[in-house]
Amino acid sequence: MLKSSHQNNNFNIIRLLAALEVMLYHGFNHFHFDSAYIEPIKEVLIFIPGVPVFFFISGFLIFKSFESNRGNLKKYFKNRFLRIYPALWVCFLFTVFLLAISNVITPSLVLKGKFWVWVLAQLSIFQSFKLPEFGSWGLGHPNGSLWSICVELQFYFFIPIFFLFFNRFLKTRNSKTILIILLMGVSVAYNSYITNYCEPDSELTKGLALFLPFYFYFFGMGILFHLHFDRLKKWVINKFYIWGILYLIYYLIFSYKLALMESVYDSTIYGIIGLIILAFATFSLAYSFQGLSYKIIGNSDISYGVYIYHMPIFNYFYEQQNHISIAKLMFFCLLTIAISYISWIGIERVALSKK
Repeated sequence: MLKSSHQNNNFNIIRLLAALEVMLYHGFNHFHFDSAYIEPIKEVLIFIPGVPVFFFISGFLIFKSFESNRGNLKKYFKNRFLRIYPALWVCFLFTVFLLAISNVITPSLVLKGKFWVWVLAQLSIFQSFKLPEFGSWGLGHPNGSLWSICVELQFYFFIPIFFLFFNRFLKTRNSKTILIILLMGVSVAYNSYITNYCEPDSELTKGLALFLPFYFYFFGMGILFHLHFDRLKKWVINKFYIWGILYLIYYLIFSYKLALMESVYDSTIYGIIGLIILAFATFSLAYSFQGLSYKIIGNSDISYGVYIYHMPIFNYFYEQQNHISIAKLMFFCLLTIAISYISWIGIERVALSKK
């Protein structure tokens, strides 16, 4: 008999697969290899992008959680804090340690006020902030993958604000649906404008792309699945083969054959349709093969650890040697997984038990 509270879904294994995709893509994209197979590998990895999958699941589960406990803001924020910050702060200390042994953080830097501004930024919600002194270490940012944590935290704050300001309009499921779709439309327009009309490499553009509206329509799809799951479940439960094959066919035709989109990150009609199909495939996998996640990884959930630890580790080894073999990259990935498991056992599981 299954003992997991997640026995009826596979969200843990999906999050792990998404985190592994992000880690592997960053590894193959940033290190240098003597192999003709690297570009095809990267193309295969971007076929199932991890970040949209994370945001789908967050939209689905966080909106559901708040609706279930909407009268208890203290509980809501406590649970969100315990999920994000204990492991994030320990990862920050780990990153500082790597910077220190690499002689990037020096006594003279620690005595400067901007260093402590950076520390506060990393411990709060501004993880994308970096110091110029770190630009020469690794890939130029101690932990560049944490930009999505900043976006995720904005979404956590958005949910109670959404209910607070629109409470009188949210009496029915249809009213919530209409408002979410309108906000998703604004998000797509914002994303499209930033992507197509702003200087791609400017700091202003990079900053604007860190605001929640740039990615809200990813979260919105998860919210819509939650709101209408009773209607959609007959189309997704035990239907993963259908949605998985449909997504594969769509991607091959519109990305590879017709070149009408690069990936589902594109805020074009083709990218959005692909994103919708990917969302169906994601939630179908979550509710197909009952108990699959528990059978493979039990109650463990190392996906967050894999996501937040892989870039500091990659940066440290990149500083030593940026031209490596695929076997060495696999060693770095296995090291990340091992550290993530330690984080799960020693930090995350303990913190989550206090929810």
